[in-house]
Amino acid sequence: MLINPDVFLTLSAFLKADDFFILRHSHIWSAMLRLSERREPVDPELLADELENIRQLEAIGGRAYISELANSTRPPSTPSSTASWSNAPPSAAACSRPPTMKALAADEALDLEAVIAKAENSLFTVTDRQLKRDFMPMEEAVGQYFDRIEYLIQNPDAQYGVPSGFRDLDQLLGGFQKSDLLIFAGRPGMGKTSFLLSAAMNAARMNQVVAIFSMEMGSDQLVQRLVSMETGINSQNLRLGRLTQGEYGRFVESADRLSRMPIFFDQTSQLTPMSCASKCRRSARARPRHDHCRLPAADVRRRQFPRTTASRKSAISAAP
Repeated sequence: MLINPDVFLTLSAFLKADDFFILRHSHIWSAMLRLSERREPVDPELLADELENIRQLEAIGGRAYISELANSTRPPSTPSSTASWSNAPPSAAACSRPPTMKALAADEALDLEAVIAKAENSLFTVTDRQLKRDFMPMEEAVGQYFDRIEYLIQNPDAQYGVPSGFRDLDQLLGGFQKSDLLIFAGRPGMGKTSFLLSAAMNAARMNQVVAIFSMEMGSDQLVQRLVSMETGINSQNLRLGRLTQGEYGRFVESADRLSRMPIFFDQTSQLTPMSCASKCRRSARARPRHDHCRLPAADVRRRQFPRTTASRKSAISAAP
């Protein structure tokens, strides 16, 4: 970067000072960015002067170290070398995060769950971010949207989002979209869980990976309801194991079909939005990109999310 300005312009689009594991390299990069912001050339002499002005020159090893960096650096063997390096996983940046983790752990104002969620988010931000993010011109954005509309016109039966299996709902919403948070609310016994399981099973039939977070029922109860929906067998008969020979045959066939569906259950009793997001992120990292969870679904009650001490006091004082 000190001998080739084009390399600096390429890397400065995504490389941050805290991505460096060695602290003095972080200081050097920050100084280079400041020079660039002032539209000054990034060369060893000006870089040394900049570090001297902010009293960091001696901390990084003086002018001798900058000269050593410039003299020991070899230019990229091919024009694509820099781009190839920029697309590599930022492992060094990930390794530079422990001081941040330590600061989070020492913050007594945060509870354990918040510390874990923030630490995970810090790591995933490094490993999952797109390394080169430039402005998207309107021409490109319109082109992508135009291609999508053309595809939908040519494929009128195609679903833009994850299909729910309910025709009227899919026509209204266009399927479950990636950026949507949909809340289906109602009084007890109105069929919220039944609808959730029906939509999950319909999406799984379309080879969409589904994650069901249930704070009311265990996996046995959920599977029982799915089997009942799939076979038409009375839930009470399934619960007691009182099946006729015909019902048992349908049960075996249904169990075989359900076992191959890409549905995953989570039975955490004290689920929070942060822990739900963390589990989805871990699942995404553990599975191939084409096999990521497309439909996270949570079956919760209104008062099942944990409350802080202040909110509990407010709820008690407001109760009749």
